[in-house]
Amino acid sequence: MHSSYRKAFGAGPSRAATRGVRTLEGTQATIFRWFSVLFTGAYLASLLLAGCNTSGYYEVQGKVVDGQGQPIEGLEGSQVVFSQPEGQSSSVGEIQADGSFEMFTLKPGDGVPPGEYDVQINRKYFDPERAAPAVIDEKYERFDSSGLKVKVEPKSNYFEFKVERIKARRAP
Repeated sequence: MHSSYRKAFGAGPSRAATRGVRTLEGTQATIFRWFSVLFTGAYLASLLLAGCNTSGYYEVQGKVVDGQGQPIEGLEGSQVVFSQPEGQSSSVGEIQADGSFEMFTLKPGDGVPPGEYDVQINRKYFDPERAAPAVIDEKYERFDSSGLKVKVEPKSNYFEFKVERIKARRAP
């Protein structure tokens, strides 16, 4: 024990208490510290890169486009809805002007549990009784007729849904 330590912090442990205890000093201690920092950093990076997610939810992003891969005007504010056939989980994502969406289950940004899902696309509502005009075929508003299905895997997921625009009605 150095005398400067004893002056600053008191007597410290007695020589008898530390007899037989080996400590790392100097270069060995520095090497050990660097190894510990590098190992911890590598471990944390591997968890991040491997997509390890302790919440059980995984990132799901995607896009809703027409048959030519173009965003659909008027779809902004509509919702993509995932529902497991057994009813165990459902998730939702709001469609942006460019057709993109990000799904969540309990709170925005949390992701979706892995599994197979039926998908529907609900048009936005201006108020509880007034829906926006349909811009895509109405079959996409029901799980049983949309024909859209996905499998969310325990990793970052991306889905693109190509849907049919609503056919223009001819005047009589």
